[in-house]
Amino acid sequence: MKSFHENIVAQFESDQLSGLKNHCFVFPTKRGGIFFKRALLAAYGEQNFMLPAILSIEEFVQRMTGMTITDELTLLFHLYKIYQTKDSDLEFDDFYAWGKIILKDYDEIDRYLADARKIYSALQDIKEIDNVFGYNDEFRDIIARYRTLTEKQEKTKLLTEFLKIWKEVGAVYEVYQEELAKEEKAYGGMLYRNLANILSQESFDHSFEQYHFCGFNALSKAEEIIFDALVKADKAQLYWDLDSYYLEEKQEEAGDFLRDYLIKWPKSVVFDADSLKEAKQVTIHAVPQNMAQAQLAAQKVTELLDAGARPEETAVVLADEKLLVPLLYSMPMQKHKVNVTMGYPMRATVVFDFVLSYLELVRKARHREGQLVLHVYDLRPFLSNAYTSIFQPE
Repeated sequence: MKSFHENIVAQFESDQLSGLKNHCFVFPTKRGGIFFKRALLAAYGEQNFMLPAILSIEEFVQRMTGMTITDELTLLFHLYKIYQTKDSDLEFDDFYAWGKIILKDYDEIDRYLADARKIYSALQDIKEIDNVFGYNDEFRDIIARYRTLTEKQEKTKLLTEFLKIWKEVGAVYEVYQEELAKEEKAYGGMLYRNLANILSQESFDHSFEQYHFCGFNALSKAEEIIFDALVKADKAQLYWDLDSYYLEEKQEEAGDFLRDYLIKWPKSVVFDADSLKEAKQVTIHAVPQNMAQAQLAAQKVTELLDAGARPEETAVVLADEKLLVPLLYSMPMQKHKVNVTMGYPMRATVVFDFVLSYLELVRKARHREGQLVLHVYDLRPFLSNAYTSIFQPE
């Protein structure tokens, strides 16, 4: 059975390759573009042609608007400066935690083309939010984050300051937009909103003859408007990857978005499969403790790959991200390459332990009779760290 990316490549004959240089293929992530490029070269690698533009949706939005997404720390500093005009005593360290929450919510608000003032003014009344936005899960998530924060029993100084200026958050949003626009800076959602507004109101000078949007699922409101504008201009083709079970079974909510999109854009190309209806082989192994799980998983994957299984069709899904390193150590890297797609928490790294043990050592250090005194129990974590051992004699 062909993969989704191989199916997309199969839509183009060899005599169409020369025209692909004027096409742009857009995927939800960079990873999707990498696999599409591999499939394209595997099918037509022996022929001479210029590759099309292959972009993630973030890269596409930046290219279409002519702007780049600014790094988070810079965005937070700009937001902090605006809040300082409301409260000159507010320290950046205190602002940082909930500043990230506000920035994330601004991003979501723009992606869904919502009215920031309505969201923040209605925050204390969940019923009013239902009246304004209905039962949109994305907006409920935004509200839930703030309700959790504001309902804490312990009112810290940070929380008190936060609540004091809460009513002005909607107004701050507008000022923030203006300040970023002046300095030609932006966060992701801001660019999505800008592009959606441009495409819905103006004729656009397109860089490519055709756009291909591949492998998307639940679109934000801005993405939906962008796709719709390009489809109506006969500039875009949409490719959907789904299992026929979700398409046919109306009671399955997981297929709601795609069923709606296929009605809205009937010329979409759909690659469906019946893999969910096929019989599955499930084997359960009982092992003690997490470390043994990682070792057994590595062993089973190695056996599959040695038996000829395709690496790109083999996946290990970890329930606990802390098992990633033990799993990798158990894999025979010299025989098989692995592609890690999950994140890894900073606090689980050796570097974090090293810095933490050092800071703890400094915190508990004492001066007695002009000499620095350290307790042996505080020294042990620091000296036993892998980075400290580099400087220890053999």
